[in-house]
Amino acid sequence: MPKSTKIDNRNVYIVGSSGSGKGQSYVIPNLLNNKEETLIVTDPKGELFDQTAAIKRKQGYRVYQIDFIKFQQDGYNPLDYVFDDQDAQRISLTVAKNSTKDGKEDFFMERAQKMLAGLIVYCKTEIPDASMQDVLDVFNEKVAPDEETFQQWVDSELGQHHPAYQLLKGLTTLGGNTRASVTSSFASQISIFTLQKISQMTRESDFDFREFQEHKSILYVKMPMDENPFTALTSVFFDQLIAQFYRMADENRGKLKIPTIFLLDEFANIGKIEKYGRVLATCRGLGLSMNTIVQDNGQLEAIYGKEMTRSILSNHDTLLYLRSKDMETIKYFSQLAGETTAKIQTGSMSQSGGFMSGKSSASRSQSEQYVKRSLIPEGDLANIDRNDSYLFISGLHPMKLQKAWQSAIFGDYVERHTETHVPVPAAESFSSFRKEQEAQQTEPETEPFASGGTATRVIEEEIDQSALFDLDFDEGEEEAEQFVTEEKPESERSISERLQEKEATDLRTLL
Repeated sequence: MPKSTKIDNRNVYIVGSSGSGKGQSYVIPNLLNNKEETLIVTDPKGELFDQTAAIKRKQGYRVYQIDFIKFQQDGYNPLDYVFDDQDAQRISLTVAKNSTKDGKEDFFMERAQKMLAGLIVYCKTEIPDASMQDVLDVFNEKVAPDEETFQQWVDSELGQHHPAYQLLKGLTTLGGNTRASVTSSFASQISIFTLQKISQMTRESDFDFREFQEHKSILYVKMPMDENPFTALTSVFFDQLIAQFYRMADENRGKLKIPTIFLLDEFANIGKIEKYGRVLATCRGLGLSMNTIVQDNGQLEAIYGKEMTRSILSNHDTLLYLRSKDMETIKYFSQLAGETTAKIQTGSMSQSGGFMSGKSSASRSQSEQYVKRSLIPEGDLANIDRNDSYLFISGLHPMKLQKAWQSAIFGDYVERHTETHVPVPAAESFSSFRKEQEAQQTEPETEPFASGGTATRVIEEEIDQSALFDLDFDEGEEEAEQFVTEEKPESERSISERLQEKEATDLRTLL
């Protein structure tokens, strides 16, 4: 979205079924055209990193990658971003909600969540550089054996003045089948952290979220593109990342030093991000914008429910329809476009007399009537051409646009910069930011809640800043121009011409 836009809310909601060109016509063009903001982009296939990382380095970016499929890249320790008991309860709630199919709370889930929060607070207080593996160890040693062991530990070893006491004390009264059900629910909630690859990945953080505001950066988040069995981890990651951006904005008089854009392809695969609707409603003032990309509205309803889905949709001032196979989604966009009035003319002719009589007469009549019809019929949305899309902006009439295919804008530039080698793990490369931080550090933190991610490792190479890839982009063009491309043979257009996009047409002038 152009920086000069008059649109107050910069959040964009994109609907596109599989094969509709979400990546090639929206994610990649916006990823490359935004050259000054920090970018957080989900990378379901892992292809975005290969296709664009080299280009972003040339644009002066620090490039990061985290892998939630094979867990072979950077490490991420969720407990590095727990600074007090409120953070502990937040992470325990997110884990709990994403560990059950329906996400509904019951007595046992609520008690298990409270137990997780209490154990996290205990580990952050007592264990330097605590991780989820430490939480599991404490549970197995102090909670799981029997009621007496647990109660004695809370009353005698912790005591009333320990930060974790109030969270754990109420659980010591549980006994019998109730206690067994709560501990079983707890074990279910944190089961993914028992997997060796996840246990290893979450022991230590290889980068700190604060780095994203020290220098313009791009983070590629590799996730499963179909069903994600690790939503308890990916949802915590994004929840903590967003919360940290809010903290950094609060420390800078309510504004991020570097504006930040989230490009969340396959958004539903992240899992449920608590208070996402609230984030959408408040992030504008921070310099934060969210691009929520789904296959259909039903994906949101399955995770957030109908009421929260309505809130999420209403907090995007811009909605882009690429294609959908879901009739409820098609109906929603048709109703969003509204109705128009069409004039229908009918005519008739009658004749009297006959050929044999030699006399005949004819009369003609014509009538007009006005009827209401959908501005964009459901059939038009269901059978939309592969190159077309519809754009809805609050306060403006809907527009029919041509998709901005990256190959039409950049030619073979992306293809020529696509990396085919296996990326070097970030753990093998330290950034200059880390070196500066180490030089300034005089003594280690001793407060258990005062530390965040400890290490900074960046996938990047030193480059000649004079060689930065630059694209001319006229910010004064129409609001919708980022979505459209000019139909012209590739060989006859320069990069600058390819960026001149075709003006959107108000549908009402076509009817």
